[in-house]
Amino acid sequence: MSSSYIADFKFTESGISLLGHIANINRDHVVVEFLPTHKPLNDQISAKVDILFMLKGTLRQLGTRLIQSDGLRATLQICDPLREVTMRRDTRHPCTTNVHFRHLVQGKTTSVWKEGSLVDIGLGGICIELPYTADTARQGEVLINLTEIWLRALWENKLTGEPSETIMQPDTDKEAKDKVLLSALRFRGKVCYTKPAGTNLLRVGMKFADTHSTDNLRLARILMDVYE
Repeated sequence: MSSSYIADFKFTESGISLLGHIANINRDHVVVEFLPTHKPLNDQISAKVDILFMLKGTLRQLGTRLIQSDGLRATLQICDPLREVTMRRDTRHPCTTNVHFRHLVQGKTTSVWKEGSLVDIGLGGICIELPYTADTARQGEVLINLTEIWLRALWENKLTGEPSETIMQPDTDKEAKDKVLLSALRFRGKVCYTKPAGTNLLRVGMKFADTHSTDNLRLARILMDVYE
């Protein structure tokens, strides 16, 4: 049957994770189209590919193997049956890295981006620490960088059981900042609470408004890789 599910495709042996669309799926095969930002996958033939996508509001996982690739369109053979991924949206995972946050009113920006620190994160929301602000808006937007360094920090957190050190530092180079924005997860949501967290700091809790977005799918993949 034809479909248009956005999905995350992880090549389990190399660790490569790509975004794309499921164009067609039947009992034996899946036809996918990867985003044009990705390189052709001719060197990945026979690789095992784990597909993660949202179906009827539930995360689903499908085990496949790449058997044909024509540029960014590929055919995968189904190896493992479709299964439901059980991840609680209210479960939070501790992690420390830099984030950028700004307040919103009725979906419109009311402040500039402020740099802060991630405290914990889950599929349903996030907790961060920010420099003190008098803004009391009840909506917010957050950017979280998705660099390889951040993923490594998450792995260290898993292995040691201790919060990782902040690894994103301010960069004065505009091109580098643009790359950060392109590789970032962006979430909007409701500010659930704001409370003091030390001298000139605020701790802000935010519930994500759209838990079925592409960025939420990318976040689910990271949380599965690191904490499952």
